[in-house]
Amino acid sequence: MSYYVQPLTGLASTVKWTNIPWGLTIYRTTYTPFSEEHFPQTIELIHTLLKANLDEWKDCHNDGPEQRAAKKTLLENYQPIVINDKGQFDGMALPDIRAHYATYLNTPEGERPYTNESMFVVIDDEGLAILAGTDATKLLASDDSVRDARRYWVRAVDSKLEYEGDEEDEDEEEEDDDDDDDEGWIKCSVYRLWSLWVDMDGSRPITAWRAWGAMDPNGPYCG
Repeated sequence: MSYYVQPLTGLASTVKWTNIPWGLTIYRTTYTPFSEEHFPQTIELIHTLLKANLDEWKDCHNDGPEQRAAKKTLLENYQPIVINDKGQFDGMALPDIRAHYATYLNTPEGERPYTNESMFVVIDDEGLAILAGTDATKLLASDDSVRDARRYWVRAVDSKLEYEGDEEDEDEEEEDDDDDDDEGWIKCSVYRLWSLWVDMDGSRPITAWRAWGAMDPNGPYCG
């Protein structure tokens, strides 16, 4: 789709002319009493900071009239896809979530919002504990946004584990099979979810950010 080639203007054009919203896909895998209290606020926090990241983001064309119009379209038509079913997803492991996501993506566009097919976010016990009770307005007004960007994160997960050109020996493959839950995800700053969306175009794994994270303290990767 064109919105992978031109993540801002391409996505905005697609949303505008099809009248179909777009959104980040978020899986909920915790259903404790604590999560019942804090999950709605956590979704709102992600919603607010993703839109703030989008609003400040600039591509190679900087922020001309076309880019500003595209941002307006996307900000007005954002609709997160929250996968939320205790009976099915409570405690679900990443390999099973990936399998579900692959099936979900077979739903025709038009019957669901546009989303990034290369990634999704998982809110589990650990992630919820980090974000619970956090006020988006205070984060956006923080005097130490670099520190806060590294402190507040979500589990961003690659929708696949194999990429063209991957070369792994048998020992590495066996190790991956034994520890699938530790593969194919990163801690993504809750401030930088749109930035990650842009870079997750299906050409490289999400774990590539681990190598780049130390070089870009303002990037998505924070651990």
